[in-house]
Amino acid sequence: MEYTEELLEFEKKFALEEMTIIALMSSSGWSSTKEEEEIHPTASFETSTWKMAGEEISNQTIRVLRKADEKILHMLKKSAPAHSIVRLRVRKNLVDDTFLLVGNPQKTEDEEIASVREEMLKPDEYTDPILGTLVLDEAMGWYEQKREWNGISIDLTIDDGEEDVLQGEAEMAAEIVQNIDIWMQDSCNQAADIWLEVKNTEYLDAEEGEEPLTREEFIANLTPECLQIFDDGDFAIWFDDGNMFKGRLILIWGNLKDGLKEVEVI
Repeated sequence: MEYTEELLEFEKKFALEEMTIIALMSSSGWSSTKEEEEIHPTASFETSTWKMAGEEISNQTIRVLRKADEKILHMLKKSAPAHSIVRLRVRKNLVDDTFLLVGNPQKTEDEEIASVREEMLKPDEYTDPILGTLVLDEAMGWYEQKREWNGISIDLTIDDGEEDVLQGEAEMAAEIVQNIDIWMQDSCNQAADIWLEVKNTEYLDAEEGEEPLTREEFIANLTPECLQIFDDGDFAIWFDDGNMFKGRLILIWGNLKDGLKEVEVI
């Protein structure tokens, strides 16, 4: 990348003294931003797990950056991917907690930082005496596990929340799971009660010779995919429609007090 006056002014913000730090790359890794008036983008990453070479881990969050075009950004991402431990030569900013990267990151090993990484990457789990272990999906905001019913794999999810909320959700899920045959039978019957006629009228492809479905055929087309427990006391069972409604999902709502309350085609 061509050395320009912009790069010179950028580097003047940092002390001339170089130092070596060892850092744990964050889960998001390197990113790049560019202000409207800038010629060169700035690549950077943040970490709260790092230390000066030969010292203990610091709890301070720092940002490491450098000017980088697309080629340099690609090199940075390749040489220092997410969750890797890297040795960096840096120069400290004169006014804030940023560091200018000098040269290229070098992958390394550090027992102390590796221990922090191992703990950080452990899945967040919730264990129930009946259900077993559910693993947190942070993106979705729920704990989940795979269960099997009549040879079909079903997702079970309970909303994330405080310990008492999780316990209540798990107890409700356990009661449903222990009586899953009854809940599935009732769900399929309610779906047929409400949607069989709709299928055989509004969604019947008579031009292609499709025959109306019997109640048994309608129910046979329903495949459960997910049992979802909500923190407000409701639950939902999601079914694949077997293409009866052009690939839509059948959603059945309910709670333990009132039973099944509503059947929707989504």
